Amino acid sequence: MTFGVVLALLLAIETYAAIAWIPGTNVWWVVLTTLVVLSPDQKHSMSRSVERAGGTVLGAIVATAVISLLGRGTTLTLVGVVAALLTAMAYVTARYWIFAALLTFALVVLTVPADRVVHSSADRIGYTLIAAAVALVVSAALKRLIVRYPHLP
Repeated sequence: MTFGVVLALLLAIETYAAIAWIPGTNVWWVVLTTLVVLSPDQKHSMSRSVERAGGTVLGAIVATAVISLLGRGTTLTLVGVVAALLTAMAYVTARYWIFAALLTFALVVLTVPADRVVHSSADRIGYTLIAAAVALVVSAALKRLIVRYPHLP
């Protein structure tokens, strides 16, 4: 129950910050990343946070380079569709960072206009790194809380 309460409070704070301080952006990636990487197990949260951040950085940088090289068109769409299919396979067969990299690559290639790719990729990387760092800090704090008060539900 302690984890659920902390998660709910953290998501509420992140959502409020997204709406109040940075409206009209994709800052919701912070909330999504928190939901994906934070777990009651600190080791799992740590590895998931690092792999999510690393995969997102890799996928966004490669997607930006590919879009810059190919421009928009049928070839880029085909590359994005293949990446999306590989993402589905990676979800069940590969390390999480590979899944995160392929997912980020496919999303950027298939959805971001060429003239916004650098800005959008930078946003995605920044928000993901923020959320991963927050998840690491919260996970460590939760572990200390549970060690100090072992009878918490």
